[in-house]
Amino acid sequence: MVLLLPQLILERAREHPDAPAVLSAEGDLTYGALVERAGRIAGALRSLGVGAESVVGVLVRPGPELVAILLGTWLAGGCYLPLDPLHPARRLRRAVALAGARTVVADRPLSDVDLPPDVTVRRPDQLDHPDADAVDPYAVRTGSRDAAYMIFTSGSTGEPKGAVVEHAGIANVVRWSVHRLGLSPADRLLQKTPLTFDAAQWEVFAPLACGAAVTVAGTEAGRDPAALVQAVLDRRATVLQVVPSMLRLLAADPEFGRCDSLRMICAGGEELRAELCQRVLSRLDVEIWNLYGPAECSIDVAAGRFDPAQHTGTVPIGRPVDDVRCLLLTPDGRPAATGEVAELHVCGVGVGRGYRGDPALTAQRFLPDVTGPAGARMYRTGDLARERPDGSLEFVGRADAQVKVNGIRIEPGEVEAAVLTHPGVVDAAVRAVVDQSGAARLAAYVVTTPDGSVDDLAAHVRDHLPPSLVPTVVTEVAALPRTSSGKIDRARLPEPDWTLAPAGPRPLTPLQRIVRDAWRQVLGVADGIGPDDDFFRVGGHSLMMTRLAPRLVEASGLDLDVADLYRAMTVRAQADVLARAMAARPVPRLPDGARLPLSPAQERFWLLDRMRPGSPEYLLPVVVRLPAGIPADTVRQALTRLAERHDVLRSRYLMDADGLHAVVDVAPTVALRVASTADRVADVLAAEFATGFDLRHGPLWRSVLLPGAGDAKLLLVLHHVIGDGWSAGLLDRETRELVAASAEGRAPRLPELPLRYVDVVAWQRARTGPQQQADDVEYWRRELAGLPVLDLTGGRARDPRRRTDGAAVALDIPAETAGPLLELGREAGATPFMTFLAVWSLVLAHSSGQWDFGVATPHAGRTRPESHDLVGPFVNTVVIRPRLTPELTFSDALRHVQRTCRAAFAHHATPFEAVVEAVRPQPDPARTPLFQVLFAFVDGLLGERPHDDDVDLVRDAWSVARTDLTLTMWRHDDGRFGCALEYATALYDRAAVDALLRRLRQAAAWCAARPDVPLGDLDLDLDGVADDRPPMSPHRRTILGLFRELLQRQDIGVDQSFFDEGGTSLHAARLLWSVENAFGVEVPMRAIFDQPTAAGLAAVVEELVRAEIDDMRVPSSGPREENTR
Repeated sequence: MVLLLPQLILERAREHPDAPAVLSAEGDLTYGALVERAGRIAGALRSLGVGAESVVGVLVRPGPELVAILLGTWLAGGCYLPLDPLHPARRLRRAVALAGARTVVADRPLSDVDLPPDVTVRRPDQLDHPDADAVDPYAVRTGSRDAAYMIFTSGSTGEPKGAVVEHAGIANVVRWSVHRLGLSPADRLLQKTPLTFDAAQWEVFAPLACGAAVTVAGTEAGRDPAALVQAVLDRRATVLQVVPSMLRLLAADPEFGRCDSLRMICAGGEELRAELCQRVLSRLDVEIWNLYGPAECSIDVAAGRFDPAQHTGTVPIGRPVDDVRCLLLTPDGRPAATGEVAELHVCGVGVGRGYRGDPALTAQRFLPDVTGPAGARMYRTGDLARERPDGSLEFVGRADAQVKVNGIRIEPGEVEAAVLTHPGVVDAAVRAVVDQSGAARLAAYVVTTPDGSVDDLAAHVRDHLPPSLVPTVVTEVAALPRTSSGKIDRARLPEPDWTLAPAGPRPLTPLQRIVRDAWRQVLGVADGIGPDDDFFRVGGHSLMMTRLAPRLVEASGLDLDVADLYRAMTVRAQADVLARAMAARPVPRLPDGARLPLSPAQERFWLLDRMRPGSPEYLLPVVVRLPAGIPADTVRQALTRLAERHDVLRSRYLMDADGLHAVVDVAPTVALRVASTADRVADVLAAEFATGFDLRHGPLWRSVLLPGAGDAKLLLVLHHVIGDGWSAGLLDRETRELVAASAEGRAPRLPELPLRYVDVVAWQRARTGPQQQADDVEYWRRELAGLPVLDLTGGRARDPRRRTDGAAVALDIPAETAGPLLELGREAGATPFMTFLAVWSLVLAHSSGQWDFGVATPHAGRTRPESHDLVGPFVNTVVIRPRLTPELTFSDALRHVQRTCRAAFAHHATPFEAVVEAVRPQPDPARTPLFQVLFAFVDGLLGERPHDDDVDLVRDAWSVARTDLTLTMWRHDDGRFGCALEYATALYDRAAVDALLRRLRQAAAWCAARPDVPLGDLDLDLDGVADDRPPMSPHRRTILGLFRELLQRQDIGVDQSFFDEGGTSLHAARLLWSVENAFGVEVPMRAIFDQPTAAGLAAVVEELVRAEIDDMRVPSSGPREENTR
């Protein structure tokens, strides 16, 4: 007897009850525990009336409980109906009704779905039969012709179709795959596809059928290529199933090549091209299988292994699986000849039962199988294919109007039916199109009423259909083109207008600004997004949504339900989602009299100040432009109100027996000085920048009003202990508004501040539990272990202790360079910050000769929207380790840096001091720990974009260096990017730093023009850009090259130890032989052990060469005096 899947799984549990059956982040289950839990669920379902052919709706997140519920439904004799939380309530309600389900299992409330009153809803924890001993999971109640599951697909009439698949069919294809693909208990087949897609059933039951474990990756891995790569790495997956559109993204991911645990990739759902397969094989040594099967059949009905000898063209879908036949029939029912295109019909055990509750459509698509046994049926797929000479099948296209977008089969008629329910639409057509980036999109063409508007069409359709079926571009036409028979002629529909700009900007609330800024990063749009713009209408698509969700979570610090974001497609609606999340978890206000804590950033600045009391090193300048002739009293009044509004401007910091704490003075102290018109502005600024603050007595900020003919400038100088770059932007905006309100005699238009800085600090400290802190610290310990020091000084001696003397230079990157560069970044999912960080890291690598180093960057740290209008230092220093290599192209580098930044920012809350303590770099008072270069990107979050004149003023007066080099960049309105490079004057001269900035500009142009050329090919001495650093000596350059060649490591720097980087004694002997041949001197073996770095060994060789030259100058005999001539 052929075992069905429930019986097969029970057999595996009998054989190996302690073997893992489910592996997931929520916990693991053994086979014995899975069967025991499924048995209790089956008993509970039977008590609810579930039996043979009963349909059970299932809306449960992936994990052990979901697998147990599916198996429990089968053990009860039922058929499960997967439900998707991303589908609108109307769609869920209709699916349950059409399926005839009387029981729904859901792990979330379904009150908004409004299910019929005769439907019973149960949570998973409520499915626990009270008499567990009476439940025999081995009393299997399923037959081969019983329904196993039901999948709803898109319907041409506007109604979704419920395709029913029987147990014999799914058991057959699973058994075939176990045998043909060689699945075994050692395999880890990743489960990441939503259960509403038929392919997900294979990811669940194929592992269980062969004794392996269902390896749950989570739904995020099914949408986000970076998350999928990480899941493969974390779980050491061996088998992966993806659609070709996702495989294309995986092949471009820089980390994909590390997924060496994979032995097999199964692709299906879309046309698979040989060119894509070759890209995959260039990264990984895997088998690639092309699978084919409609949802109306049992998952896959044909499959073929990709032949690596094929380099171009469509990959065949192979041959039928066991006990399935594929017929190619012409319109008159004649079998097609080899090479002839005809419609594909599926026969055999894999054919499904038909459509639930729709006998007419079932009869139309499920035809009598005249070549099979009596009563057999065949499924008419609507797909066109041809038989190749070798007998394999090749997919050609569709015979009907059905389309596929991102691997999802869509009936245009269903979408058109939803579009036509809009009151402003008279006629409509839908088709698949390809946008300018090559991505498939669903386009709607509408004829509207004379006064009709379809601005809200996407939102309207979203109320009826899943997100994947909502058109992303809408084109209004006077009339739809039609054929002579009156049908819509889709081939003559015009190309959508991709240049159509979204509506202009409108006033936004603070929460709407968070959403808008996240959209800008994901979409690569600089301006023009308003509160009612639709994400899909301004260029987004479903894969972009996977990038948007984590950006919003990071920007807001809120726990967001991705399903809520999918249902809220406008800026306004997503801001409402943030507002609801805020209300669900409010930040409390500290009680009166409570001890006021400091943030980690404040503690860091306090400690630095104690080491150098009154030092001007950590000053924050803010230049506020005010109307000419503004009275000083008006400014003073505005600054007083500013200090009353923000408690941190009235704060001082004291140490007592209980530790460090803040004191907030009730009355503000405003220190405003009015400069004389005779004073040189540069002199005033230089004097202010040279004076620090007393953190114990305060005040910790001061101001100078600089009158001018065109406008007045107000200079605010703060200690960083009370402000950061974000605060600078707030102070600029609020000061200007308070001055204007005071001058005009009106109330200022500023947002209410229900919380204070200290309230948010106390909340942030309380919410970070010890386990999260430990996990974050462990991440940094691993990420920064062995981080080399970056040395760009060209051998200039450092003082024993780091000096803070500094200066700054500035330069612009032109718009014609920045534009294409940012477009490359957007395609790679990289923000402008990440894009320019990649370029800057490339410049540092070429200028230093090493490829491994750390670059610090300030992270805003404002993890809750309530903090966005508060002045105060939430910022934390995060060290990014780019790890570029000469072999990477710039396109690869963008994806690599993007992943590195995302991982680092996920752990941004760890205070920098805690990171230093965990990594424990070698103490060096001459350097800042862990980094020598800092990169800050001003994007409206970490400060306001500076005015050109202000940059010149501050640059000329600036005299402090917080580390060796600090690069700050910002965007100009005309598309240029400003760059200011602060440098330590003890280490660099002006010419060298000017040259470094010119290299940055040159590298940006090179990367924009040659994104597919290896980074090692960049020559930064081209086009007149001279290297003003002291040049690397020939001995050092040659020996460093020998280090890299012997160790096969291009990222080794001149100060890294040969032995620490993998060298052995035999390597050392080979190295010295090469050195002796290169320079003609004999180098003692002990030299490499005494001086194991390229710099140290080069010094030894240089000394030996000089001694050799001196010996050649000394004659072998003769008077010593002749030497002096």
